Amino acid sequence: MAGKEGYKKIKILIASPSDVYKEREIAEKVIGDWNVVNSDDRKLTIEPVWWESHSAPESGERIQGILNKQIVDTCDAAIGIFWTRIGTDTGVAEGGAVEEIERLERMGKPVMIYFSLDDLPHDVDIEQLQKVRTFKAKRQCKGDYLGEYENHEDFRKRLTHHLGVQVRRWFLGETEYQITSDSSKEHLKHDQLYQATLTEELGKIRLIGAPDIDSVQVNLDDTFVPLRISHNWKTEDRFKKGMHDAVLQEEMRHHSSDELMQRVFPEYRMLLVIG
Repeated sequence: MAGKEGYKKIKILIASPSDVYKEREIAEKVIGDWNVVNSDDRKLTIEPVWWESHSAPESGERIQGILNKQIVDTCDAAIGIFWTRIGTDTGVAEGGAVEEIERLERMGKPVMIYFSLDDLPHDVDIEQLQKVRTFKAKRQCKGDYLGEYENHEDFRKRLTHHLGVQVRRWFLGETEYQITSDSSKEHLKHDQLYQATLTEELGKIRLIGAPDIDSVQVNLDDTFVPLRISHNWKTEDRFKKGMHDAVLQEEMRHHSSDELMQRVFPEYRMLLVIG
C-alpha cells in the first residue's frame, strides 16, 4: 500500500473475462474519478490493476500461476465483472477471473462481483454462458450480495456509488454510521430543494374554463371538501310532502368515507364520484 509521501496507495484488481472489456475501461475511469475527487482529502490513491497492463512474460509454471505471483497477490481488493463468458479453465478454477477472485478472498481481501443483465449477443457461447450462470448461482447460495447492472451506463453509476462506500469501509476505517451520516448531510440540501420544488409544482392546480380564470392557481389544501351524498330523485317523488326536506337534510350531513360507502352501495347500483 505504499504511495507518495503521506498517502496510502491501494491496488484494486479488475478481474474479468474478455467479453466485458468496455466495463474494464469504465472501472478504470470510475477509479480515476474517485482519485481526482477524494485522493487529497483522504490521503489515499487507488490504482486499477489488470493483467494486460501489469504483467510481464515469464516461464516456469502455468500462466495463471505467474499472473497470481506478479499481480494478484499484490492487490488489496478486486472488482469481478461477468457477462456471457467465464474464461479458460486454469486447472484450479473455471476461469482466470474466478481463480483471482477466490484467491484474494482466501487471503482475506474484499471483493465486489458484478453480473451484466444486458441482452445476449447473437453469437453467445452457450457452454460459457451456462458456466457463468452456475458460478453466479454458487455465489448466491453462499449468501453473497452480488451486483447486477442493465447496461454500461448503469454499471458506471452503480460502481461509482459502491466504490465510494466500500473504499471508506475497507481502507479508511469509517463505520456505516459515519458514511450514512456524511451522506445524509451532503444530500440534505438537495432533499429540501426537491421537496420545495414539489410543493411549488404539485401543491397547486390551475382552474380552467373561462379565459379570465385560466391563470388562477389554487392550493390543493383548499380544494378538499367534506363528503356528501346527492340523490337523483324520481320525478314523481320529488314533491311528496316531507320528501324534499328529508333528502336535503341527508345531503347536507357530512359523511366519512367508510360511512359513505356503506350507505350508498347497498342501495344504489351506480355511484358517480365528482372531485
